[in-house]
Amino acid sequence: PQKFLDSRQILSLTLFISFAILVIFICFIGLSSAGPQILPEQIARIRIVAETTFNYESNIRTQSIISSRRRRVPPIYRLDPMPYENFSVYIETLITGLNELNRKIIDHTPAEKKGAIDIFTQEFDPQAQGPYHLYSEDLSIILTELNDTQRSIAFEEGLKIMQDIFREGIYDAEHSEIKLQTGRLSFFNIQKETGHIAQVEMQSEEDALRSLRINLLALDITREASAALYRLLRNGLGPNLVYDPEKSEERIQQLLAGVDPVIISVEEGETIIEPGSKVMPIDIEKLNA
Repeated sequence: PQKFLDSRQILSLTLFISFAILVIFICFIGLSSAGPQILPEQIARIRIVAETTFNYESNIRTQSIISSRRRRVPPIYRLDPMPYENFSVYIETLITGLNELNRKIIDHTPAEKKGAIDIFTQEFDPQAQGPYHLYSEDLSIILTELNDTQRSIAFEEGLKIMQDIFREGIYDAEHSEIKLQTGRLSFFNIQKETGHIAQVEMQSEEDALRSLRINLLALDITREASAALYRLLRNGLGPNLVYDPEKSEERIQQLLAGVDPVIISVEEGETIIEPGSKVMPIDIEKLNA
């Protein structure tokens, strides 16, 4: 009998301990020994203050500075010489053709000259020479208003103006890596032929055409000849900046190398979580620290 009672007591004790463990587990499930659960983007119900003074490195604020500086670094472009080189060859070929044409029609009547110029324009096929447009009216003005010497100088000066414009770089507004904002002055980093990277003000195709027109008006020729020359040369102006992703990233990394980690100091008793406020990632970072 005593043995039987011992067995019953042992069983009862075992059941009691098991029940007690179950009750404790149910009561404390979901609670953390580190304190109340704080979730990001939720409204805090309690105030949490620092129990001691400490410092920590804020990755969030450091990354914010890095992102801000990355956005402020203009991308690097390289100048593509081909647009100007192709057009200059086209113009040189046109000049040779015009000089030959002028010698042939010098004694012709105005009507005969017009017919000859029309034929020359059609034979000088833009599709074969490049993506340029040629109009017989403009050629007629150039041949009529300018003699051989004036014509040669005008074309030479016109190409020189275009070369200077191309050297400044013309960006493509539709495919540029930089998004322009009205009223905001922006710049390009351009890698020159020497490898030197220079920062220049942005120049759109519209800016380039305006510069070409103004400079041609300064030439010592009639206004009609200047307008005709402008309509002819404007077809050769176009974007000549090519984005260089490797150089751009290299430039960014050079500037970011000087960014030091942001160190935050928290004093004892300082509020970390404010009740009634939305818990932000920066608060969670401080709380974890």
